[in-house]
Amino acid sequence: MADFKKIVQMINFFANKNRKLVISKLHALKLIFLADRYHMRQYGTMISNDEYWAMQFGPVPSCAKNIAEMSSRIAPEILDYASRYLTVPAANLVKSVAPVDCDQLGRTELEALDFAFSVFMTENDIVEVTHRLPEWKNHEDRLLNGATRVKMDPLDFFTPIPGKDYGGNASVQRLNLAKEIFIEDTGINRALA
Repeated sequence: MADFKKIVQMINFFANKNRKLVISKLHALKLIFLADRYHMRQYGTMISNDEYWAMQFGPVPSCAKNIAEMSSRIAPEILDYASRYLTVPAANLVKSVAPVDCDQLGRTELEALDFAFSVFMTENDIVEVTHRLPEWKNHEDRLLNGATRVKMDPLDFFTPIPGKDYGGNASVQRLNLAKEIFIEDTGINRALA
C-alpha cells in the first residue's frame, strides 16, 4: 500500500529544491520513480510503496500522481495532510508551502531523493531516460499499440543493465541481494530469475 505521507514529503522535497518552491508534476513524478528505483536497487525497498504504471511519458506512480493533482479520488485525510505541504497553482505544477518533514523519511530514503535530484535537476531528457529503462521498455509495444497504461512489475526494477543505469550503478550481486530482500519483505512468490 502506498505510503501517502512519504509521497507528500517526496514531492515536497523536490519542490523545495527549486528556487521558487515549484516543480512540474511530470518532473516530480519522474524524480519519485528514479528515487524509488535507486532505493530498490540499493536497499531492496521502495520509498513510496506506490503502484507503477507504464504510460506514454514513462513510469507513473499512481498515488503520487493523484496527490500531485490534489485529486478528489484520494481520501480526505490524505488531501488534508497533502494540503499542509503542497498546493497546485496550475494543472501541471506543484508548489511547496511548508518545509519538508524529514521525520517521515529515513537516511537512505533521503540519499535516494538526493541522488535522483542531483542526476535530474532539470526535466531535460528525463522522459527519454525513463523510456530506456527496462521497467518501462517492457511495455513499449503495448503502449504503441493503443494501451493507455500498463501495470509495471516491481521485479523489473532489478533488471541489470549495462552502463549508466540511473540506480546508483549497483553491481549484479547487490541487485540480487536487493531483489531477495524485496521478495522476502513483500511476500512475492516468484522465482529469483
